[in-house]
Amino acid sequence: MKRTEKRALVTGKISVTAAITFAVICGVAGSLILLIWVNLITLLIGLWALFFYVVVYGYAKRESSYGTEVGSLPGAASIVAGYTAVTAHIGPAAIILFLTMIFWQMPHFFSIAIFRAKDYAAANIPVLPLKRGVSETKLRILGYTFLFAVTSLSLYFYGYASITYVAVMGIMSLYWLFVGLRGLNTPNPEKWARKMFGVSLLVLLAYSLVLSLDHWLP
Repeated sequence: MKRTEKRALVTGKISVTAAITFAVICGVAGSLILLIWVNLITLLIGLWALFFYVVVYGYAKRESSYGTEVGSLPGAASIVAGYTAVTAHIGPAAIILFLTMIFWQMPHFFSIAIFRAKDYAAANIPVLPLKRGVSETKLRILGYTFLFAVTSLSLYFYGYASITYVAVMGIMSLYWLFVGLRGLNTPNPEKWARKMFGVSLLVLLAYSLVLSLDHWLP
């Protein structure tokens, strides 16, 4: 695949054995750090995410068009781990954060699947545009973008974020939805998907920054 052709494992700069060894070392070291200096619940979240991503998602990606949904679960675990690292428990805010990151990932990766469809087809990976068509994929992108908007803004309405946060994320979410709706019937879905992909990165950047600084914002 073009998007992965320059990765060290693909080019042969490192061997499969070396890659596995390095991954195991990182996994063990990370687990020890979480156990010793953080807390048990964060360690368990990390171990679950590692197993789910490597084993469950690794299989689903090759066998099902729902691989993206499966992969979004461990993909959203890191923000929950950050929450539990500080609080040592999973509260309502952690669930909202988890759902928000799931809903962000879907438009992001479905957009990639549209403009990289030929690569995925060549690699025999059954992404949604190849199995269900671009039109259905675009509708799902819009649906998940709307769900992201709802869950991200709900942090404010449940008392977890400031008015500045809701203003910033409201603007970013509306812009993301606007771009999505504007290109719904476009004759060039690849160009639209690249635009949606780019906007998703801006949305994530804004979300991360404003959430990190929210304690000091009015």
